[in-house]
Amino acid sequence: MTRKTLGAVLLLLVAFVGPAFAHPNHADHAFSDGFAHPWFGVDHLAAMLGVGLLAARLGGRGLWLVPAAFLGAMTLGAVASWGDGSLAQTAWWGELGVMFSVAVYGLLLARKQTTSLAVCLLLVATFALFHGYAHAAEANGAAVAPYLVGMVSATAALHATGIAAGVGLMRLANGQVNGDRLVRTSGAAIAALGIMLLAGQLI
Repeated sequence: MTRKTLGAVLLLLVAFVGPAFAHPNHADHAFSDGFAHPWFGVDHLAAMLGVGLLAARLGGRGLWLVPAAFLGAMTLGAVASWGDGSLAQTAWWGELGVMFSVAVYGLLLARKQTTSLAVCLLLVATFALFHGYAHAAEANGAAVAPYLVGMVSATAALHATGIAAGVGLMRLANGQVNGDRLVRTSGAAIAALGIMLLAGQLI
């Protein structure tokens, strides 16, 4: 993985954030609500960082395809949910899916053998739909477009953070520390968190 490749991916992800701040006087409350939500839910936060770590571990095309698949599917899930008249009654399904995603993403990272890109994309995109649904349920009547922009911007920033952390850990493999083992350990911790969240919700 070259520095140019990593730089291009991080620049692309952060590009989602910059334009969103260009016009702060337009529907600023809706944007700030959408931007804040992923940062203040431990389940969302862990999942976003997990996706970034997974992308870093896969490397190559996975470095940008994995976060792109998540962002696209999450947006689709959010837009679809706003057209669902029963959103208030079914929002808990979205939250349950988010918790499940934390466990799944963590397990993908914890595996000694790297999961194929195709399987990762399928699982990441599938659970991203639940994230979009859950985020939309928290909109509380906010303007849809700026809320969505804020949500996607925050998610992209978290992905970039996870990718940067993952690349940093993987590069330690060239030294005295096994970077891949650190990534897998991080995955195990994320998976454990997801399982605990699910247990707390279901028991």
